[in-house]
Amino acid sequence: MRAFIFTCKSVFAFCACLCFLLSSLQSCKNEDEQTPALELNITAIPDVAVAGATKSFYIVSNSQWTITSDKGWCSVNPTTGTGNASITVFIEPTSLATTRTALITVKAAGITKEITVDQVGTVLGVSTLAITNVSPAGTTTSFDLTANTNWTISSDRTWCRVAPASGVDSSTISVIVDPTEEATERTAILTIEADGGHANYVTVTQNRAALKLSSSTYYIPTAGGTTTVTLTTSSSWAITSNQTAWCNVRPDLGNGNGILTVTVDPNTFPAALKENPIWPTWWNAGTPASTGATICGQQTGFGFTNCTL
Repeated sequence: MRAFIFTCKSVFAFCACLCFLLSSLQSCKNEDEQTPALELNITAIPDVAVAGATKSFYIVSNSQWTITSDKGWCSVNPTTGTGNASITVFIEPTSLATTRTALITVKAAGITKEITVDQVGTVLGVSTLAITNVSPAGTTTSFDLTANTNWTISSDRTWCRVAPASGVDSSTISVIVDPTEEATERTAILTIEADGGHANYVTVTQNRAALKLSSSTYYIPTAGGTTTVTLTTSSSWAITSNQTAWCNVRPDLGNGNGILTVTVDPNTFPAALKENPIWPTWWNAGTPASTGATICGQQTGFGFTNCTL
C-alpha cells in the first residue's frame, strides 16, 4: 500500500514538472510572437559611382517584412519576405552633375528602418581652357582632365590632335600640334564630352609662321643692278614680284632660311631735268606686309618706280 502511494506521488510530481515545462515553453513562444524584431546591417550606401552599381544589405527579423524605395532609379529585390534575408539594391547610371539621393524603407510588424543611398554626380573638368602662343614649328603640350565617368575628346582641326582620345576617370591629355606655314595664326577647338551630355572646351592657338627679312627697303641705281636679301624662317616660302618686267628674284621657292638675289633692269625713263631736285639715295617704302614684303625702289628723272616682292 505504501509502495503504491509512493508511486502515485512520484507520477504526480513528474506530471507537475512536465506541465510546468510545457507552460514555460508556451509562455516563451507567446513572448516571441508578441515581440517582433527587425535589424539591418547598414544604414547608408554612400558615394555610388556615376555608372551605377549593385549593392546589398542584410535583414535580421522574426517577422514578415516589406521594402520600398522612393526613387525609380534605385530598386531592391526581393521586396517582401519573412525572417532573415539578403537584399540586393540596383542603382542606375546618372547623367546629373549633382549628387542624388534615394531612401529605402524596410517595415516589419510596426517597426521601420531606413537606408539612405547617395549617388555622386558627373565630374568633368580641365586644368586650362586655352593653350596659346604655340610655336609655328609645332609642339606637344598637355592639360589635365578630371573626371569620374567615361569621356571622349575630338578636335575640329586635323593639325591638332590629342592622346588619348577617350577614357574613364581622370587623365593627362597630350596635345600634338603640327608645324604651320600659314601667314596668320590658326585656332583649333578641343571638345571634351562625358556621359550624360556634359562637355568642356579647350582652345588651341598657334602663332603664324615666322618670316623675317634683313630689310624692307632697297635702293637700286638707274643703271639697274642686283642686291641680296637675307630671309629667316622655319617654314617653306614662295616669292613673287609685281613688276616682273624689270624686277625679279631668285630663288623664288624654298624652305627655311635663305639668301635671295634681287635683279633690277636699267631704268629707261627720260633723264632727269636739271631743274629737278636731286632725289635722296634712299626712301621709306612703308610697313612691309605681314608675311614680310621687300620693296625695291629705282630712281627716275621724275620720281621713283618700285616693285613689291
